[in-house]
Amino acid sequence: MRAADVEKDLPGIPSSSCPRAYLVKGCQMLTKSRQDPSRVHPVAVWLAVLRLPGVQADVLVTANFPCTETGADCNENAAKRPLESEGVEGRSQIVKSMLRTLVVRDWSLFG
Repeated sequence: MRAADVEKDLPGIPSSSCPRAYLVKGCQMLTKSRQDPSRVHPVAVWLAVLRLPGVQADVLVTANFPCTETGADCNENAAKRPLESEGVEGRSQIVKSMLRTLVVRDWSLFG
């Protein structure tokens, strides 16, 4: 987990509206079928948590990415690496792009 630089990572959200934001990544083991629940597949999970105290709300931005069949890119050690050193190229850039383009056009949605 790391604190996001709100002005850099979230340019579409005023820092006065979102004083804190956090980025987290981890791994989730899922079964794809009910026929064989013993067969699990690793999925990389990215989560951005944006605190919006002015409207008494949190915004969660999530992204899930399939991992290799062996799970080498989504395991306990991978989850501990810094967000920028993601093993599969482009994941961190996709998440950062999602955050950079996030804009609240109508703040009354939270009211």
